[in-house]
Amino acid sequence: MADWSALHAYIHSNYTVSDGDADIVKLVFALDGGRSQLVLVARGGELEGSEWAVISTAVCKEGDISPREALIRNSEMLVGALALVEDGPVIFRYAIRLADLDPAEFEAPIKIAAIFGDELEKELAKSDQF
Repeated sequence: MADWSALHAYIHSNYTVSDGDADIVKLVFALDGGRSQLVLVARGGELEGSEWAVISTAVCKEGDISPREALIRNSEMLVGALALVEDGPVIFRYAIRLADLDPAEFEAPIKIAAIFGDELEKELAKSDQF
């Protein structure tokens, strides 16, 4: 998948899309225990001549985690990071370069976002609101 349009088409061909537009796709994953997780895949822009996409999922409200705890968790993550959306929730965010991305390289991060995001939400928010 060399660009956003190829990834966008791949997602629409292989997943049930909940909502979205030309620059963002919303997917809802059904998880164990009747839980679900909303994951967004968005056009991320360009960096050094390559297009990027951002996979993100909300994990808790800002008050559910201290800034210090979020930074410590970030330092322990192999991939992705926690971030705070302006006037919104804390999210788990993972960026992928599209220039030479193959489908398998997309499958892992989308599943990581859904499963890890839900685990963090369960732990931090103690609910299933996202």
